Amino acid sequence: SLYPSAMYRLEGYLKGKPKILENLNYEFLKKQDGYFVEIIIEKVNKKYNFPLMSKLTKEGIRDWTNDMENEYMNVDKTTLEEIIKYHKIEFKIVRGYYYNEGRNYTLREVIKKLFDKRIKAKKYNNPIQNIYKLLMNSCYGKCLLKPIDTETKYVSNNDYNTFVSYNYNWIKEGEQLNDNRWKFKLYKSIDDHFNLVHCGVEVLSMSKRIMNEVLCLAEDLDIEMYYTDTDSIHINNSKIKLLADEFKKLNGRDLIGKGMGQFHTDFSSDILKGEILAKRSIFLGKKCYIDELYGSESG
Repeated sequence: SLYPSAMYRLEGYLKGKPKILENLNYEFLKKQDGYFVEIIIEKVNKKYNFPLMSKLTKEGIRDWTNDMENEYMNVDKTTLEEIIKYHKIEFKIVRGYYYNEGRNYTLREVIKKLFDKRIKAKKYNNPIQNIYKLLMNSCYGKCLLKPIDTETKYVSNNDYNTFVSYNYNWIKEGEQLNDNRWKFKLYKSIDDHFNLVHCGVEVLSMSKRIMNEVLCLAEDLDIEMYYTDTDSIHINNSKIKLLADEFKKLNGRDLIGKGMGQFHTDFSSDILKGEILAKRSIFLGKKCYIDELYGSESG
């Protein structure tokens, strides 16, 4: 439950309107509730195999890279703190917005309630647990909605002429489905669309922080990682205890478990029994890999 964990840890969404940043001193910025700024990275003093910094290539692909000196990057409060902490960057603030009217902490209370309800439902194999999962993810996903610029209407032959006469300015395309039904795609006005993109961005950044705490620590401990995704890591099972012990020393909480912000082995099988691990893995690219699994119990 990475995103619910991120919302719980974020504690609350920013309140109020953004202010234009005029004081470009980081000491001023640190005291604000939240911010979104453009920075220029002057020096990267520490590099990682899984870098936390990124830029868009000419082809429009997001490239996660250590090669960010003299590059511009857009960051929020969490992301900037992370790349200062791990990459030890030296930077200048170019421009941005900040918030200083506090946060709405209802988010944390609601997410915890939904999380606990889902855990209870899963215990009894109640399929409503999927609804709780969707609700939790919607608490941030709804904030990031892009404008919806088309809508679809289905019209009977009897209503065809009336519909076209009322909507001819908005019809993008029409298709006759059968003897008595038409499908129309209409342009939809977006001038009343709005979202809360700054709230969604902060949740995504906090989810990266949860992953960074594990990824960067593993790399600092010379533990090999073979692949990572949004909320997962392929890592040697023999090194997990070392990682968990060091994580607890640093952060004062348990890494392994099924609670908020914790990690656990995610392999499952209807055939294999006991602890399930990968014997070997083949990685072709993003979200394109296969694991050969085995169970610790014989048979």
